[in-house]
Amino acid sequence: MRAGTGANGSPLFQPVWTVRTVFVRQQTFPPGRPVLVEHHYRTSIGICSDTVLRKALRESAGLRAELLKYQKQYCLGPSFLQSVDLMAGTGKANTNKVREQRIAYVLKTGANWAGPIKDFRLRVDPGGPNRLLSFCADGEKELVGGSVQVRAKDFTPRADLKILIVSKAD
Repeated sequence: MRAGTGANGSPLFQPVWTVRTVFVRQQTFPPGRPVLVEHHYRTSIGICSDTVLRKALRESAGLRAELLKYQKQYCLGPSFLQSVDLMAGTGKANTNKVREQRIAYVLKTGANWAGPIKDFRLRVDPGGPNRLLSFCADGEKELVGGSVQVRAKDFTPRADLKILIVSKAD
């Protein structure tokens, strides 16, 4: 899909495919007894060899709508964009090989249970140092090594979780 025009007048394109993976299982819980449910897994990650958040791209009029979508989905603020600029530089080409990784996780189906999640804990590890991490959540707490942990009591998810990691390609 056409996504605007580059600084030199060449067309910019954006992929329009979607990949979804779904896991379903049936579970029977004993009536009248508390049950602890824990999920541990490694999620699949969407990767792009560049990012619309680089200054040269995000200032392009043709990518304005995409930038606004990112700001809303990942709760990006000015300090995050400044960090991207430090990592990527301000040139038109992606000479620093900055890329983005995106993770999406369905949380709002948790609101279909008999009640709120009593003790919700989420820990997101960006996978190493020098990686920028952003996602929308109340109660963020920075941990050692760049991981972020979110905790909530009696948590009822209202939205799905969307995580963005920006880093230099390895």
